Amino acid sequence: MVPNSKFINDNVINWTLAEANCRIHIRFKVPYGSDVDVVTQAGLEAADKVPYTLKDRKPGVWLVDFGDSSFELALVVWITPEAVKRPGAVQAAYNREIASALRKYRIEVPVPQREIRLHTNGLRELVQSNPGVGRDQP
Repeated sequence: MVPNSKFINDNVINWTLAEANCRIHIRFKVPYGSDVDVVTQAGLEAADKVPYTLKDRKPGVWLVDFGDSSFELALVVWITPEAVKRPGAVQAAYNREIASALRKYRIEVPVPQREIRLHTNGLRELVQSNPGVGRDQP
């Protein structure tokens, strides 16, 4: 984000003005324990299969964050000028190829999980002092 005052008071350089190509980041997650080098290989293979990827610019796979239950990565690619005008189709194409490449290497997409621990000591005391608690009553 650029504050409005920057546009008024300073020179702003638009790096994509002279060039119609654009770099995008396609984020995805893999479970902890996944081999990041294998995931990188899968991502690069996926980028190579999508026709929107510029062949003269090397794509990359970045480890961008450590999530609650997964590594968070981004496939970073430069796309063709025609693809810049079709962001939804581009996202869908890369997502499909990433999913296919991960499946090829038997890397699962993580499913969010929560662990809930119940401490029964207080509940046991409550039930003993109130026999009707926790049971269906007519």
